[in-house]
Amino acid sequence: MNRYQIIISVTLGLSAGQLALASVVLPEPAEVIASTAIPADIIPVSIDSNKNASRSSIHVPVMVEKNSTGKYLSIDDAILLALRNNPNVFSAQLTRVMDKYNLEIANNAFQPHYSLNFNQTYQNNQQSIYEVSPTVGLDTTMGTSFSVNNTNDMSGDQQTNLNISQHLLKGFGAVNNVNYLNALDNEKTAKLSYQSSITNVVMSVISDYRSLVSAELNLIIDQKNLKATEKSTQDDELRYKAGKLAKSELIQQQATLASAKLSYQSQLNSVQTTYQNFLSQLGVSPWAKFTVDKSVSLPEVKLPSLEQCVQLAFKNNVDYQREVIELEETHRSVLTAKNNMKWTLDVNLQQELEATEGTSGSPVVVSDISASDPVLSLSMSVPIDNLQDQSSLIQAKISYQEAKENLEQSKRDLMIQVQKQYQAVLYDQQQIPIGEQSVQLEKMSLDNVQLKFKYGKATALDVSTIQTSYVEAQSSLVSYRISLLNDLMELDNTLGRVLEQRGITLRY
Repeated sequence: MNRYQIIISVTLGLSAGQLALASVVLPEPAEVIASTAIPADIIPVSIDSNKNASRSSIHVPVMVEKNSTGKYLSIDDAILLALRNNPNVFSAQLTRVMDKYNLEIANNAFQPHYSLNFNQTYQNNQQSIYEVSPTVGLDTTMGTSFSVNNTNDMSGDQQTNLNISQHLLKGFGAVNNVNYLNALDNEKTAKLSYQSSITNVVMSVISDYRSLVSAELNLIIDQKNLKATEKSTQDDELRYKAGKLAKSELIQQQATLASAKLSYQSQLNSVQTTYQNFLSQLGVSPWAKFTVDKSVSLPEVKLPSLEQCVQLAFKNNVDYQREVIELEETHRSVLTAKNNMKWTLDVNLQQELEATEGTSGSPVVVSDISASDPVLSLSMSVPIDNLQDQSSLIQAKISYQEAKENLEQSKRDLMIQVQKQYQAVLYDQQQIPIGEQSVQLEKMSLDNVQLKFKYGKATALDVSTIQTSYVEAQSSLVSYRISLLNDLMELDNTLGRVLEQRGITLRY
């Protein structure tokens, strides 16, 4: 006699539905974005275009190139491009998908679980035997487990098994929530990591944008200086030919011209390198052509008090919040280690119920129902000198104490960091008026020395020295303004509000 058996098992539980990427709906793309053929299937954030508060425009000499090409790109447009194209954003979104699944698994731990088994047996010269076995199971947060299984052989016999078990010592109570609470904390950490990833992309784009602006402004300054030096050199050559200028002074002026050319070429190379780094952050083609806003507009800075900044940092700083979460997790690890040290005492209740129906092929009529006596069992296990569990408990307590100390140190470091960045912003605000005054004074000095040189009261070296100082003062002023903007951004990052300041909202 040959027997053939087919078993089909179906488990009903957590559905593996597709989880959406972490994102928000963007407003209508700007013209520059629409014209660059950017894929719109990944939309991570939304930028509020109404963030242009009243700003005091700083007048920096800007030379408009006659053959300028490329689409104008504001800093908000650059952020949008990066959030659509930067691979770090896409990677962070994929990571969020896995994080959501992990949370779904944790949520499913205390939900009913269903399974359905089918068993079919073939025998030669015998009627096939079919068997269906549905099962329902449930675990509770108190350590109780329920299980009900029904077996129906489709020939008139059914058997139902009920099983209830309860942990009384080890595995009883709050320890059952540890994995779930850890999953919730992991979800918080994952959201913080996603926020940090987007913030880093935004800050990198802003920093590279401003670096490009600074490089182009310095290039304009060097270009103007080069043209002025060329004009002065041509005039000096004419004066030398007329016998009104010593050869040594002409040589000095020619040396100044050579230095100006070298400075211009060096700055031109710096602009090209900075521009390529900027395009890399945007995630666009290295041959893309853009022009940036070189006005260096400064926002109206209204800082909260230092105490308010510290409180904002405690509430929103990503790294500090991670350490707070880590402290909670290490505390729960102590609870788990203590639970593992306990004795095992479990109670179990089993009940069987059998039902016999009419003969196969006849109308279903229950002819007999029998129930076995309930079986109540008690099991106990006592660990003796379990060094491994003792070691785990000691290690968990040490980790908890270390986490507490690390959190206190991080708190002190965060307060110091906020204070340093706060003072840096105040210092930058004081530097800018001084830098503007320095540029004005250097310009007046240059005009005076050029006038003296015209009438033979100053040497070419004097003119060269003052002209170099004037160029350096202009470059320093640009640096002061960019430094203020960057220091403000660093302070906002420490306070955890970079995205808020840029009008960006994340959907996790």
